[in-house]
Amino acid sequence: KFSKDKNKEAKKLHDLFEKKLKKSISWFSNSAWEGYLMRGKACLSDFVASCDMESLSHSKPELKIHFIDDAGFKYKGVTDSVEYLKGGKVHLIDYKTGKPKRNTFQKPSWKGVSPYGGVYWRQLAFYHLLFEGYNQDGLLVEEAKLIFLEEGLSSASREVVITLESNDLVAFK
Repeated sequence: KFSKDKNKEAKKLHDLFEKKLKKSISWFSNSAWEGYLMRGKACLSDFVASCDMESLSHSKPELKIHFIDDAGFKYKGVTDSVEYLKGGKVHLIDYKTGKPKRNTFQKPSWKGVSPYGGVYWRQLAFYHLLFEGYNQDGLLVEEAKLIFLEEGLSSASREVVITLESNDLVAFK
């Protein structure tokens, strides 16, 4: 559960981030590890400062989803966050480091350069289909979005809503 105290939430995220980063300490030199730690904490502080704590309180982080389709194929994934809205709708959220790059989240262009869509579009399309197969409660995916954690991004450029139209999802299957 999230509190409305953004400093408290930033501290919790910093501690969690440091704990997870310590698991990969052997991959980096001490100075590189310290640099990643400082940059990560700065990005998380910036994110929390711009965050709507009320919407976060209605979300479930790291939802593990799995289902078996009619043909017996098994599918698994972990969404970064699922935000539960009134009216039985959800938003699927994936957090990213760095800054948004258009080619990574563009939808499929059947006549163009990217017939399967950008890598992040495909990831969120997979999560959408996975959630639909897993979900037994009649919840509907209203939107999927990427939230970039890079420090200094404006709210408008931090969040990218991905359009997942039914005809694109059918072709993606």
